[in-house]
Amino acid sequence: MTTHSTKRRMTRTYMRRKLTGMTSSMLRRVTLAGMVALLLGAAPLAQTPEPAQDDSIEAPQTGDAVCPISDDETYGFLASNPVMVGGEAVGGPARARAYLDNLRGPGGEPILYERAGSIPADGTFLDLYSLTYPGGEPLGIHIDQYFFENLRAPLGLICADAFVGSVAVTQSAPGAAAQDNPVVVMETSLGDITIELLQSDAPKSVENFLAYVNDGFFEGTVFHRVIQQFMIQGGGMTADLGQKRTRQPIQNEARNGVSNARGTVAMARTNAIDSGTSQFFINTVDNARDLDHSGLNPTEYGYAVFGRVTDGMDVVDAIAAVETETQEGFPDVPVKPVTINLVTLQ
Repeated sequence: MTTHSTKRRMTRTYMRRKLTGMTSSMLRRVTLAGMVALLLGAAPLAQTPEPAQDDSIEAPQTGDAVCPISDDETYGFLASNPVMVGGEAVGGPARARAYLDNLRGPGGEPILYERAGSIPADGTFLDLYSLTYPGGEPLGIHIDQYFFENLRAPLGLICADAFVGSVAVTQSAPGAAAQDNPVVVMETSLGDITIELLQSDAPKSVENFLAYVNDGFFEGTVFHRVIQQFMIQGGGMTADLGQKRTRQPIQNEARNGVSNARGTVAMARTNAIDSGTSQFFINTVDNARDLDHSGLNPTEYGYAVFGRVTDGMDVVDAIAAVETETQEGFPDVPVKPVTINLVTLQ
């Protein structure tokens, strides 16, 4: 994602990624699932699932039982049968990492894992992790951050110990903000968008964004760059495409492991890695493959996700669908300005 001061030719290429199974005698090899389109050295996504009907469901109690080995050869390996680690008390990426830290190879070998992206699935999002261990075949596991179950080790793996934090918790569905995360409401000319700010994952970006919120900086700015199967970008220009004076650029936190999935909010920047100021974008599709951190040079460093839309994706989609044109040399500018009227901290 670049700011409007950097004009770049955009190309779009679609790549299919699919899950492949394994026999009952071997671990499953998994590649990423979903359709990704390359755009501006960046990409698009699938449809966001609707939030679950109930945002607070009592989860079963696991007590102090050790993490058992599943007898289900598809457990965790298929998107339809993910490991569910969610829970408001200890939910989200931290709990997923705690679970993965507890897994071992069949002989107790340490496991290395890397987050490979995320996909939407039946009212939630599944994070995909690639796992390797000495002497073993690479495998992939689907982990649901929002829904909870009694945790087990996938078939072929073992648990090092009882799973830390495996107590009864209240399940938190997508749309329910984490307890300590700030939440802002962005009032636009097409409706309101509620955004949860991921304070622990992107502290500098969240602090920066809230400084602009507290200053009233965003009032009267517009979404000046809109590409329906990509993202909507705003936070720095007025309706006449004048750029507002900003604070100093901040450090790029794209290495935080949070993926540019549909509905996430990330920092816009120029070709310089640490050049983000006030501009942000909301992913309208899953741009993980092309906007996530993948290297140390500017084109691969990625774009830092610091929030996610918890309510108002219909408004985001409405903005993404407006008619656009080239104005003053800037492409993809809405014909009728879409204005940010107010951003308030809840």
